Amino acid sequence: MTQEKSGVGLILLTKMPQYEDPVVLLQIRGSWNSEKMAPESWPGACQETAAGGIKPGETILQALRREVVEEIGPLCLSEEDWQKIAQQQVSTTNEDGYTRHIFAHAVEPTAIKHLRFGPDSGGLCLANQISIDQAVYTKDFPKNTGVTDRRIIALFPETRLAILFAFTIFRFD
Repeated sequence: MTQEKSGVGLILLTKMPQYEDPVVLLQIRGSWNSEKMAPESWPGACQETAAGGIKPGETILQALRREVVEEIGPLCLSEEDWQKIAQQQVSTTNEDGYTRHIFAHAVEPTAIKHLRFGPDSGGLCLANQISIDQAVYTKDFPKNTGVTDRRIIALFPETRLAILFAFTIFRFD
């Protein structure tokens, strides 16, 4: 199955008609984590469109599908889409030994209308590659208060690298 300390994430990218460059759809961390029944760590920081842990007995892709439904609702993705998503994986292990399996997929702009963020979410942030290049490190902010300025994009390093990789593999010409 999977390593003990591991998680999954899905990065969605799109090309909005009103923007010159493609954008990544990031979820802003909310202030409350209902699964843990405790305040969220680093509220206001950004993360993948959907992200979470792998439960015992789950495969990486089973966990990814579950997290997508739990965090943003059932996306209208075909089995062919899921097969493509499975091919776009970046796995990294951070300094705490936590392994992230991050996947990416390009969607039509209308997919945004179907995102249904749960009560734990702080909302949606659209960011182009320049914004991701300039993103700051989440852990530079206090864990309990997080990022209070909505103009700041703060990311964990592994998420930032996965997003930059996703921008290189998807072309919106």
